[in-house]
This record gives sequence, structure tokens and C-alpha cells, in this order.
Amino acid sequence: MNKLQRGMAVAGALAALVFPMVAQANILLDRTRVIYLEQDKNVSMVLTNKNSEQPFLVQSWLSDADGKRLSSPFLVLPPLQRIEAAEKGVVRLTRIPDNTLPLDRESLFYLNIQEIPPKSEQENVLQLAIKSRLKVFYRPKAAQLPRGENPAKQLQLTFDAAAGKLVLKNPSPYYITLTGLSLPGDKSPRDLNGQMVPPKDQTTLALKALPASLKLTNINDYGAQDTYTFACSAGACRYQEDKQ
Repeated sequence: MNKLQRGMAVAGALAALVFPMVAQANILLDRTRVIYLEQDKNVSMVLTNKNSEQPFLVQSWLSDADGKRLSSPFLVLPPLQRIEAAEKGVVRLTRIPDNTLPLDRESLFYLNIQEIPPKSEQENVLQLAIKSRLKVFYRPKAAQLPRGENPAKQLQLTFDAAAGKLVLKNPSPYYITLTGLSLPGDKSPRDLNGQMVPPKDQTTLALKALPASLKLTNINDYGAQDTYTFACSAGACRYQEDKQ
């Protein structure tokens, strides 16, 4: 075998290792985020095993943004369950009284759902335990806007020309999750990859110059995306009601 043939053989072996790693989750959730209101006794989510042949074990637990497991302020039940092929299961969040949570703004946690596949009867088969992670927003009574109201409208935008940054201040009690920024002339929105603006806090976006207007897209309570226009002048941008 010459050098070229050996190189092709190595490349083929590497490809065989890489491409089987591409996998999709078998356990699907009925939502992309959880809004837990202070007045809720509990919140339940439906898990569906889309695999028509194999059952899966499912582990569920709560964590913070850094991945640290938490035992409060929610109980996650059941922590382990078996979902049969093509069947459904339920995971439930129940709040434990916790006086450390702020009353004037949302708190953010993460619900982790990890599927454990059954042991394969075949030899030399690589199996992946796929984990999904959902944001859990705890919303106290004092921080609840009217139904359908989107806090992204309250964003206060200022342009820092020296730093080349757009400063986004969030005076609302909500986390605002941004997915896209559109400037005049853009063929498609710039992906913001779910960048969050914490409540009563701020974040920045790189921007070379301030246009006459821009559009921001965020994710609402229902997991859908809303796009809003902001008119810009004198180094600041303000929400502009769309004309019907």
C-alpha cells in the first residue's frame, strides 16, 4: 500500500468514526421553555418517545447556568422514569418555599432531560445518551406583565461609538432572549444565538455604526419569535409601533 492509499484508508476510518456520532434525540418535549408563575402549584411537561421500537430511561434534574445540580427551589419528579416505545411520560416541577428568590424580577434555572438508550445486542455499537436542557423562568407575582405583553418593547438602546457597541438596557423584570438583529440592507437577520438580557441589567452587541432603524427578534413566553422595530437618532434607539 503506497502513501496515497494509506492516507485514503486513514481518512475513511476517521469518517467512519465521525459521521455515526451525528444523532437526534428520541425523547421529545412538548415545549422549549418553562414559565413557572408564583401562584402555580406545579408545572407538568409531556415527554414523548418517538422511537417506535425501543424504550428509554429518562433522567430529569434541575441545574443552574453553570450546570451545577440543584435540590431547590423545585422538586423534579420523577427523577428517573422508563418511557416505552412510542409512548408518553410526564415530568413535573413543584416549587419548594425559598425566601432567597427575588420578588421583583424573574429567576432563571435549567431543566435537564437525559435519555438513556437500552443496551444494544450488537457488538461494537456506540450509543449516545442525549441530553436536552430547557430554561425555567420563575416569575413572582410582582413581576407579571399582562398576558401577551412582550418586555422586549421596553428595551433602551444606546450606541457607544468609541467601543463600537450597541448597549441594550432592560428595565423590565423579565429575561429577554434575543435571536436576531436586522439592519437596513441585511439580506437576513444576524444570528444572536439566544443572547439574553437579564432583568434590570444590560448587555452589548458589536455594531460599527448606528443606522436610522434596526429590528430585534426575541423569543416570547410561548417559544415563538417576535420582531420589533426600533427607530434610531442622536445615539439612541426607541421602540416604534408598527404601522398597520
